[in-house]
Order: sequence, then structure tokens, then C-alpha cells
Amino acid sequence: MMNSLLCFEEWFLEAVDNGFITNESPFTLPKNIEGDLLVKVNRPNSPGISYTQMSWIEARKIMDSDS
Repeated sequence: MMNSLLCFEEWFLEAVDNGFITNESPFTLPKNIEGDLLVKVNRPNSPGISYTQMSWIEARKIMDSDS
């Protein structure tokens, strides 16, 4: 659990710095039914949709595939 948390913190800071996710306090993020934190992935090219909420694990996979 601790390694997962450290991994999240590092990814979260990088994702915010890159503008990939919205900058919200990680302490207030909701969780899905599996207990994964949910982040808001920015969608600047989607008309009418500014973000998509998803687990940080899925968001990390998308960010990794985009780079």
C-alpha cells in the first residue's frame, strides 16, 4: 500500500505539472468502489467536456501511452 501511495504522489505531481489532470488536493479526491483515487483528466480537445473522471491508475496508463 505504501509503495502504491508513493507511486501515486510522484505521478500526481508530474500529471498536474504537465496539465494532464486538474490541480486538486489529493486529500479531497474521491475513491471508486475498489478504493482507487479518482482524478479529473483534462480534455481540452473535447467540445463541451472539460475533463473525464477516472481512476488514477487508468489515467496513468493513458498518460504513459500518450508520451
